[in-house]
Amino acid sequence: MRITLRLAGFVLAGLATFFVGVFLTRALVQRHREPSAWQVLLSFENQDLEGLDAKSSEVLQKAVTAVTGHASKNQHHNNFLPRIFRTISNTSGEKRYILVEEAPLMMIPGNSWLRVHVFDTAGRLLNEQEFNAGYRISLSSLQIRRIEAINSEGLIAQGLSVFGGHFLSQYYVLSGNQIALVYLETDGLFDRNQHMTIGPQIQRSVDEWEQALHSEHDTEVLTALLWLGSEEEEGSILSSREQVRKRLFELSQSKNFWIKAATQPIISKMMLAEPSH
Repeated sequence: MRITLRLAGFVLAGLATFFVGVFLTRALVQRHREPSAWQVLLSFENQDLEGLDAKSSEVLQKAVTAVTGHASKNQHHNNFLPRIFRTISNTSGEKRYILVEEAPLMMIPGNSWLRVHVFDTAGRLLNEQEFNAGYRISLSSLQIRRIEAINSEGLIAQGLSVFGGHFLSQYYVLSGNQIALVYLETDGLFDRNQHMTIGPQIQRSVDEWEQALHSEHDTEVLTALLWLGSEEEEGSILSSREQVRKRLFELSQSKNFWIKAATQPIISKMMLAEPSH
């Protein structure tokens, strides 16, 4: 009898171990089969994210929330909606993945907003930036393409001003892992970024802005010219330096049309500020 009970105990213990093993194995296999949030996001690469059906949009938003740690709401109480997910090369030629989200203009007065996340090719989040894309500006197009004027890939945001119907274009590049605004157009002509109200805010000292102005890279020069032409108080300090004035006159003769166009308003302002003799 004792032998029978002992044998039954061994059998029951063996069966319990077997079933636990089967359960754990199935759970691990199932977990292995489920794609990660990054893998789900990759499945939407290069797609028209505005044209997705409701179910696909829900799947996408869950993946975006998981990889970024953000819900669709931002501090400005607008909904951020995924618009672009694809690869982009930064100004050093390094491959990155970029996720661009838009919080559209919802009311007047108001602003359009963009949020950009940058990832390496393994899905590691490298940077996040949220910025104003224009007061009373309704964006109509967001795209990544090569910009011949600066020989680099960039993010191009285009839209219309609600009052006046003027067509605006904003050109951004990925410098390292940071998005930077390099050029603005209104109705096809260069426009100043007055008081730096559009695009990410770049925190630099006056000396660092001067270094950027003397850079060999056109994108760095353009960011400095936008800042100088924005009527920031520090810009007047910088433009009063002799070496800076000399550099600006050199840039006004640049073969790069964007650099030349962005320099001209600064030169004109400098000349008007000079005392007449």
